[in-house]
This record gives sequence, C-alpha cells and structure tokens, in this order.
Amino acid sequence: MANKIRNLITSIDDINEEARQYNLQSRLAVSAPESRSNPQTAHPFLGYCSQVIGREDDVSNLVDLLIDPSNKQPLSVISVVGMGGLGKTTLVKSVEKEEKIREHFGKIMSICVSEDFNVKRILKNMLECLSKESCSIKSESAIMKKIKEKLENKNYLLILDDVWNENESMKWEELRGCLSEINKNKVSRVVVTTRSTKVASTMGTRDEHVYHLKQLKQDECWSIIKQRVFGDSSVPDQELEQIGRQIAKKCRGVPLVANIIGASLSTRIHRHEWLSVQNSEAWDSLKDDSTGRGILGVLQSSFDRLPDPALKKCFAFCSIFPKDYFSGVVSRFTPSEFADGGYG
Repeated sequence: MANKIRNLITSIDDINEEARQYNLQSRLAVSAPESRSNPQTAHPFLGYCSQVIGREDDVSNLVDLLIDPSNKQPLSVISVVGMGGLGKTTLVKSVEKEEKIREHFGKIMSICVSEDFNVKRILKNMLECLSKESCSIKSESAIMKKIKEKLENKNYLLILDDVWNENESMKWEELRGCLSEINKNKVSRVVVTTRSTKVASTMGTRDEHVYHLKQLKQDECWSIIKQRVFGDSSVPDQELEQIGRQIAKKCRGVPLVANIIGASLSTRIHRHEWLSVQNSEAWDSLKDDSTGRGILGVLQSSFDRLPDPALKKCFAFCSIFPKDYFSGVVSRFTPSEFADGGYG
C-alpha cells in the first residue's frame, strides 16, 4: 500500500507540474478588462479577417477554371495545392460564395475529408449537405439513391477539403465511380484542397487543373494584421506601424500566421509589447518551412501570450475534441441558420 501511495503522489506531482507549465493550475478571478485610452484599437475578439486579403486574383482564377466552357468533361477535378496555413480552405469558401458559381452549379456540397478518406462517410456527408439534416441510413446504396434524388437534373460542385490520401487511388476511383453515376448528362466539378501534389495526382487532376497557391506579399500580411488590430481605423503611431511591418515580414507570406499574430496584438497597444513579438524566438520555426508545421511554434507563442489564465483553460478544454470534429456539423448549416439556432 505504501508503494501505491508513493506512486500516486508521484503521478499527481507530474500532472501538477504539467499543469503549471501551461498556467492551468491557479484559479484566478477574472478581472475587469483594462480600459484603453486609445479608442482606435479594435475589440480583441474582432474575429477572423472578414475579407480575403491578397487572394482576389486567386478567387477569380479558380472561378474561371470551374466554369470554363471548353472543359466538357462530365466530372473533372480541380486541385488547390499549398502548404498549411496559406488559406486554401478560406479561398475555396470565397469561391463558393461567388455569384457566378452559385448560378452555374445547381448544388454545392463542402466536406472536410482530412486523413480518413472513407467513401461511405463522404457520401453520407454529401447527403447531409443536401438535406440539411443528420443521416442515419446505413446502406451505401440507399445513401446513393437519396443523393441521386436530390441531384436529379442538376450539375453540382463538390468540395473535398484537406485531403491526405497520397497512396489510396482505389478509394478515389470508388468515389469517382459513385459520383459519375449521379448525373451522367450534367457537367459537374470536384474541388480538392491539399498540401501534396501527389494527392492531386492520385485524385486524377490534370496538370492544367492543379492550382498552386502562393504566399502573400509582405504588404498583404501587414494589411491582415492591421485589420485585426485596428479594423478600418488608421494606425495611431508611426513607430508602431514600422514594428508591425517588420512583424508582417516575419509571417513569410502565410495568412494564418498573420491572423494569429494580429489577434494577439489586438490586446496590446504598447510598443514594447509589439517589439517583444517581433523579437520572439518563435519565428525561427518558420524558417525554411515548406510544410506549414512551423506554424505550431507561432501558435504556442500566441497561447503563452493569452492575457487571461481563464482563456488558456478554455483553449486547453477545446483539445478534447478530435481534429475536424465540428466540420461535419458546420457543413450542414448556413451562417443564418447557425445564428437562428443559437450556435453562435
């Protein structure tokens, strides 16, 4: 029994030490927000930048690819390829909202695939997108029948987001066979977002239909940061803007990093705080990074700089949900339906 107690105490000590490292240990009362003398500073929870800065040409080019009248294939694949954090998903969502796309395609379905390329799950999610309700049908053939009924005499746009299946061409061929059976007499399109050119090849994408997404320019990263911090107002301090532009340079053209840093800076208005961000060692993780994994270092730095321990606890709580947990729910609802349903 003494050994068991000793081991239990050791285990508790280890957990306590780990909690201390993430500032999850102390229970602090949430103090009132510090009043800001600068009225131009945007609210810290302004949200993700509402406009797609620096991607206007990309949106236009993708729209042209999707509605290209010279492409007579009944079902063709357009692959958007780029490292993590470049905004592939955001770009495709912007394309989806374009009036030309809405007019051209009778139905639009958006599905997060992630690492598990499961044909039955994808078909089920397609049906959920079309019906706007959860699917309890077990049989794949029954699901296909329902999809055909929903898409009868309609061409469609299917978005498969975050695809990773580099070596599973058989699964794609199985899905392609199902998609081809839905509407043989209509011209439909599949948009794939992926980090890998090999995935684009596995999905049968022609070379001219592979769209390589590039990094943003430094000025565009600064525009994102500025929007997150000051909204539509001008920067009140020229020296602060100079520091901000140097920070934007360190973002290396990755819009996700610019958004994360902008959100972090939105709660800080003093020069020394911005200089601290500029000189952070976290930027080293982005050097020579072609995969997007280096963003984790910036995320960690932003976590460390959260202004309230309660926010860190909230962030840690979210880690209990598996990757892409909410994507299947979100795909079944429009923004207005979320607002009406109280999803926030």
